Amino acid sequence: MTNGLSHETLSRILKISLFQEAPDKVLKAGGMVNVFTGEIQQKVSVGLFDRWICYVVGQDHTLKLSDQTEVIDLGSAILCPGFIEGHVHADGWTTLEEFLKYAIPGGTTCVVTETAAMASVQGKEGILTLMEDARRQPIPIYFTAPPEVPPFPDFETCHPFSLSDFNELLSL
Repeated sequence: MTNGLSHETLSRILKISLFQEAPDKVLKAGGMVNVFTGEIQQKVSVGLFDRWICYVVGQDHTLKLSDQTEVIDLGSAILCPGFIEGHVHADGWTTLEEFLKYAIPGGTTCVVTETAAMASVQGKEGILTLMEDARRQPIPIYFTAPPEVPPFPDFETCHPFSLSDFNELLSL
């Protein structure tokens, strides 16, 4: 397995990306927002295999299609990639559900959150509870292992957090 993908799946994604095999679906859209430049790329085709995006090309590009490829014409619709929130502290100041009420409408499709506050107050069990809550949310939520807890042990107190607690969390 590579990043959770089987060798067969990864091989298929690569072959579709190189236009050696046909995708399961092709979305044809009026455009797509380039989140780096702010421009709208006109008339794009998006090749999909299962839940994976294999390519995004202009509609003038020659595509490899098969009788099984489902082509979906989205007309003049504009596609916009989702935002990955790469560093947030959603581990104590609010619930995940409440945080996502505001994050999702803004385009967030995935979250990576710190766990230092939860670890400090509730230790490993608090983080495990937070992870369980994340499984019930509509988008993927990933967690960092907490930093040394507490950062200033001579001045702060916190829930005990052992090396075996770190190792258990890192194995999940």
